[in-house]
Amino acid sequence: TLEEYLAEICQVFDHPSHHLRVNPGSVRVNRMNIKVEDDSSDRGAEVFSAEIAVGNNPSFEAILAHFNRKDVQQKGVAR
Repeated sequence: TLEEYLAEICQVFDHPSHHLRVNPGSVRVNRMNIKVEDDSSDRGAEVFSAEIAVGNNPSFEAILAHFNRKDVQQKGVAR
């Protein structure tokens, strides 16, 4: 019923950490995407990620990335 759906939604909003967990993280990588240690002279680029778990399901890692189209070479693609 509608009341049961509303009760379930309220239960999720009352205890969000039981249903969704997000742990942010980051790693520094060089131009070859190899991890760079903190004490390295190569500054590299920092890649931000998040470990996400929904309910009791296994967690997964997510990375949002943005690439400028002009910086990416497209081979074999007609324009």
